[in-house]
Amino acid sequence: MPCSLRRLFATVMVFCECANIRRLWDNHLDAMSEDFRRTCDNSSRIEQMVLKDISYHLTSMGKDIRHYGLPELHLTEDERSRDHYRELTEEQNLGFDEDHLKIVETLNAEQMAGYEEILDHVQELHLLHQLIALSQANKKDC
Repeated sequence: MPCSLRRLFATVMVFCECANIRRLWDNHLDAMSEDFRRTCDNSSRIEQMVLKDISYHLTSMGKDIRHYGLPELHLTEDERSRDHYRELTEEQNLGFDEDHLKIVETLNAEQMAGYEEILDHVQELHLLHQLIALSQANKKDC
C-alpha cells in the first residue's frame, strides 16, 4: 500500500494542480513510509527512501523532484550517475521488430528529409555527450 501511495503522490504532483505539495507531503509522509519504517528506524533515512521512490516515479513521467518544493533528495555520485543512464538503458532493452527497420524504405521524400534531419541531430547530441563526458573525465584526472 505505501508503494502505491508514493506512486499516487507522484501522479498527483504531475497531473493535478495542487496548490501546496509540501503540505500534502507533510500530511501523508507517515502513510507513504510505513513499509520503510518496518526495517529502518532512522527518520531522515526513511524520508530519503520515500523521496527516492517518488523521484523514480517522477523521472519516469519526465519530471524532476527538485521542482516541487519537497525536502532535498540527497543522492550519492554513484546514484546520480546510475539515474542519469537508467532511462537510456531501459530504452535499449526494449527490443524492436525487424519490420520496423524496413519502414524507412516506405517514406516519401519529405518524410525522408525529416527523418534524416532528426538522425543528424541525434548524432550531433551523441557526439556532444561524448565530448562532455571526456571533458569531465579529464577534470577528475587533474
